[in-house]
Amino acid sequence: MYDPRRADNERESVRVFEEFAASVGLAKRMTGKVVGFIERTVTHTLPGGEGEGDLELFLDFDLEVLARPNEEYEVYARQIREEYGYYEEDEYRKGRVGVLRGFLERERLYFSEKFYVEKEEAARRNLRAEIERLEQLRSEKAD
Repeated sequence: MYDPRRADNERESVRVFEEFAASVGLAKRMTGKVVGFIERTVTHTLPGGEGEGDLELFLDFDLEVLARPNEEYEVYARQIREEYGYYEEDEYRKGRVGVLRGFLERERLYFSEKFYVEKEEAARRNLRAEIERLEQLRSEKAD
């Protein structure tokens, strides 16, 4: 089960997937391909940086939530805060802002052309808005 305090969540996902794949008789080649995809979610990068069609879509699906309409994105942001509820507020804000800025510093959030064209702008808007909210909360607390 996913636990945000653990560093091996992707490894656990791989283990669960491999058990499933074996139980349904999925070919080793396909199992290996999906395992590689899951492992790539750690860094959200492409090996060699280009031309990985299925992997591009897999990683784009993983970040699809970033481009949802504002109300849906805010629900997601609240869920992330709940998930990391064991952090004090200031520590959470600082860490979350760092993660969000890291995404904004990327040349592209989405690798596939379809996701890039249709979702990149909305995702960046959501990320900037969340950073602004978190920083506003920090400044209000300081007052």
